[in-house]
Amino acid sequence: TCTNLTQSLKTSFRAYKLDPPGIPQSLPLMAYPLDFTPPQALFPPWGQKITEALNEITKASAESHGAESFKRAENAVQLVLDAFQIQHDEEQSARLGRKNVQVMDRLAKMQAHKQVSIVKLLQSYNRSSAAKRAADEFRALAKKAKYGSDPLPDLPASDQVPLFKCSILVGGSTGSFFVTANHIMCATQLVPLLGGNRIKLVELRGLTFNVQGKERGSSLLNPLPVSLVARRDGKEVLTLRPSYSASRLKAFLEIIQAYSEDSKASYMTRHELLSIEENIHTDDEDEDEEDDETVSHHSDEKETEKNGI
Repeated sequence: TCTNLTQSLKTSFRAYKLDPPGIPQSLPLMAYPLDFTPPQALFPPWGQKITEALNEITKASAESHGAESFKRAENAVQLVLDAFQIQHDEEQSARLGRKNVQVMDRLAKMQAHKQVSIVKLLQSYNRSSAAKRAADEFRALAKKAKYGSDPLPDLPASDQVPLFKCSILVGGSTGSFFVTANHIMCATQLVPLLGGNRIKLVELRGLTFNVQGKERGSSLLNPLPVSLVARRDGKEVLTLRPSYSASRLKAFLEIIQAYSEDSKASYMTRHELLSIEENIHTDDEDEDEEDDETVSHHSDEKETEKNGI
């Protein structure tokens, strides 16, 4: 989903002459601490479980009298095997826990990256003349919206910056499709060539999106793209055929929808989100330097051991 968002917002960043935030680099697994100490180091030479198993075998051998030697040997081997398996499972559990930490850290960074990408475009209203002009044009069109449109609330001007725009076909009319942090809007020609627009503004909140048909590319028999349907409370609100991939547009709209809901429920400001993005890249650089130092340190230790041998 992060790649889809990046691709969808690329055109807007280019149009507003802004640099998109860099995608955070994934850290190697070795950069995360392994909360595990080899049992051989704590209880040399085999570990605690195996030492206990060997002691139990020694005790059983001393107390047994007249027992079958083959049966005793079989039980002893199974006891040691179980001890090895327990120690192996403990190590695997620790390594799996470290992998989970890596995955959760990666997901958290990508989630922050998606939010910062949206916030950076919204804050471009006061930084980019192109973004300001696009937001003002959107608001002017939204004020003319009719035909079952949702009312346009009194939102900050920055929230009207279009995050995405593409060409669409609605019914038999062509037009443009806009996406902001809170709304989607269709502006189509009411009567082609003669002029006039038909504008519909819909709030993102509570919408569900479905793709009708399979995206196999256009052909002579089916030159039109597949449809994207927006519903609220089970009722169809909007149906359109985007020039952009319908499945990708659906995923993009769901990301923006989630951002809008999260931003309303969260106390985190946009300034704090941008600070998080800066800290993410700073931490990545610091951890990369630590990894280089660790590798160098291990190489020095191996060289010292080789010389000692």
